[in-house]
Amino acid sequence: NIIANVPFADFAGNSVFDPRNWTYYKQGVRALMQKGPLYKEMVRTRAIGNEYYGAEIKAMGSDLLRGGQSPFDAMVNTVERLAGPALKQYNAVDQVFKAASFIKQKHLRMTGEQASAHGNKWFQNYEEVGPAIKFLRRSPIGAPFVSFQAEMVRIYGNAMKEHPFKLAKWLIGIPAGITAYSAAKNGVSMEDLVKMHKRLPRQLQQKYL
Repeated sequence: NIIANVPFADFAGNSVFDPRNWTYYKQGVRALMQKGPLYKEMVRTRAIGNEYYGAEIKAMGSDLLRGGQSPFDAMVNTVERLAGPALKQYNAVDQVFKAASFIKQKHLRMTGEQASAHGNKWFQNYEEVGPAIKFLRRSPIGAPFVSFQAEMVRIYGNAMKEHPFKLAKWLIGIPAGITAYSAAKNGVSMEDLVKMHKRLPRQLQQKYL
């Protein structure tokens, strides 16, 4: 979850690797913990609250429970009660990144609504998926990760149009750098890497350049 949010934050102009942005992350954590006026503004504008547990899981649950309680429905309710605290912690990771983005955009003179729209453009927003995704996440074929995949496509599509160099950095530059560093640390030459790549099935060769 953290790994996905790091490039999203970079696309949003709030990279975690830029020390100038650290103050926004600190303020975001504080706002989420204190639940004061800033937190309430983020909830009101839907800057937060549309994460996987807040929107996706509950939407799936309400759809399953509609029309009567079956043994399967009871199982869903039980799982949600037991896993609820863990899911809230999972949400908290997303909310830290979103809150930091919201606070920075407010600092740059955006309104709350504008700051929220900016954040929802670059981070996952499970409340505003299209009709087809809403249908698929209720079906055995699509559930439960179709919305996550759709949001990834949406965000990376936005990045391709507006931040192509940042996108290339995250999809090509950094993975290639990690591969080269790991190979050097383990005494693997470039020729060895090429040979290893050629041994992969054709489908994987196309996936891993």
